[in-house]
Amino acid sequence: MNNFEHRKVSIPLAIGIFIAPIIFAWFTLRKGYSKTARIVSFGYLALAFLAFFALPNQPQKVENPTVQTESKQTNPVKTEAEKTAEADAQAKQLKQKFEDRKAELEEEDKPHFEWPKVDYTQPVAKVDLKNDQAIIKAVGKPVVEQEKLTNENGEPATTYYFSKNVSSGLEITLSREFIDVAWQFNSKEPVKASAIFNDGQRITRALLGGKEGAALYENISKGGKVDFLSLDDGTEIHNARCGAYMCRYQVAR
Repeated sequence: MNNFEHRKVSIPLAIGIFIAPIIFAWFTLRKGYSKTARIVSFGYLALAFLAFFALPNQPQKVENPTVQTESKQTNPVKTEAEKTAEADAQAKQLKQKFEDRKAELEEEDKPHFEWPKVDYTQPVAKVDLKNDQAIIKAVGKPVVEQEKLTNENGEPATTYYFSKNVSSGLEITLSREFIDVAWQFNSKEPVKASAIFNDGQRITRALLGGKEGAALYENISKGGKVDFLSLDDGTEIHNARCGAYMCRYQVAR
């Protein structure tokens, strides 16, 4: 585009270029100048008026407002099959986490040392479950301390301790209905813990029989849990288990 069209002209210059010649032409027409001068003046005036009315209007700059449209993100609608698959995946993941945690707890809740295995070369005679003195004698150690108490059913009972430290070692509680056997140990002291396990193994085989007692002892020592077990002779065992610090079970009399 020609730069001349965009060049601004001051007011005095506009008068000099446009207005003054018009006035001169006007007076030329009135003062009786020559015919040629009047024709030129008339032509200039006509051209000036024509130019005045023919000038285009200065275009106004129109600012087009920028219309901002908010883009809304729409989440795709899931089908029923996709929802079901997602729910199944979440359920499977939760189940796996539960199983993993259960395995961790089971690994923690058992003896953490090399407990002594059953020595089948040394037979153990089965005792009469109704005979308190025979049961105490089958331990093979003297009673260090005993305590009178009441069992969970409100019946009188006696607990026999076979260790000077009552918080570690074998203990047997005898009542009319049950024989409760427990041995506490410290896995960080494997020598003492092994001796305590041997006491537990011996009395377990004496109460349940050589084979059945050995099987229960090894089962719970590995971390197994037995809520209820009935032997061929009708003997019932309840809540047999070993934790990280104690093994215990109950025999119905």
